[in-house]
Amino acid sequence: MSEPIKLYTSLPPNVSRTMSGREVGAAYLGECIRSWRRGGFDVVSINGANEIDSLTRQGYEVDYRSVPHDRPAISDFLAAIRGSQASVAGIINADVLLMAEPELLRTVVDTRGLTLMERININPDSLRPVGRSCYGFDAFVFATAPLSRIAQGEEFLFGHPWWDYWFPFAYLAAGGQLRLVKAPVLFHLQHQLKWKHSHFVQNARNTVRCLRGLSGLPDDANREIRNYGDPAAMSEAQLSRFGSWCFDKLKAMAEPIGMRPVPTDSSPLGTLVRLLSDSTNRAWLGELDDAEGRVLIVAETLSRKAVLLQFWSLNLRALERRYEMFLAGQMRLLNPLKAAAAAFAAMAQRARSIALGSKPGLPR
Repeated sequence: MSEPIKLYTSLPPNVSRTMSGREVGAAYLGECIRSWRRGGFDVVSINGANEIDSLTRQGYEVDYRSVPHDRPAISDFLAAIRGSQASVAGIINADVLLMAEPELLRTVVDTRGLTLMERININPDSLRPVGRSCYGFDAFVFATAPLSRIAQGEEFLFGHPWWDYWFPFAYLAAGGQLRLVKAPVLFHLQHQLKWKHSHFVQNARNTVRCLRGLSGLPDDANREIRNYGDPAAMSEAQLSRFGSWCFDKLKAMAEPIGMRPVPTDSSPLGTLVRLLSDSTNRAWLGELDDAEGRVLIVAETLSRKAVLLQFWSLNLRALERRYEMFLAGQMRLLNPLKAAAAAFAAMAQRARSIALGSKPGLPR
């Protein structure tokens, strides 16, 4: 390619990540940037002016684009990419390692469409995959021509949930094609979520509304989206199910593409980078991630069964206690009746004796 493709992101001026109890935030972010550059990309970070001042002092090898607000919207990214007049560009979350050779460019660059990439979450202490999907996409590399037909994007802020569902659907509706990298190439140190639950719910409703307004999606996708009904009336459980549908549908519609699997000190971060730099290790990590996921599913199933068993055991004991109380209550009712019956029987016997005493000829 004549010149490097630009990857657009938004670097955080203050990032905290720990590995084996040690703070490695700034070093980890630097390794992420270097991994993108080793993959053959140039890096552009979109930030507010105050953030750019702080980031520049940290010496990251990136170009900066300023926006008049603290957190850039996805519309800021699309405007910057359109303005670059490049035929191919990419968007990537700031805290993922891209562990692949420059051959990645020849694999993911498609002048017809957009390539989606998932990440594998890595436990920061054990350096093992956590086995849980993040149900999202952390990087896109795409032909820019369809962007001129995408009008929305201001509803979503970079780093918040759901934009990574809206964007590929909007790209598809604009006439682009979708591809999905099957091999593990993105890795991410697991950490606590940085967005609020209210952001999740608001963006979920925005996504349903935006997708319902797209006219170029396949008929089956349009039909399934409209089956979810009015986004304002959807419960949080329905919104979560819609999110799972988006993730699964995008993967099903994307053409799968394979990939030939690609600082070296003894620190935890150096160990992680060295571990992920080996193609065999990455392949094993992908398999281990799948295995960990299956183990977790079995464990959760057993846990649910144990909870149900405990629930029914508690209910059985409660029923037994209620039955015992019922029997005790019945006995309290029966005892007076038994006493009355005994008294009545005694009275009847005395009456009979009297009657027999006065009329001895009566049969006994």
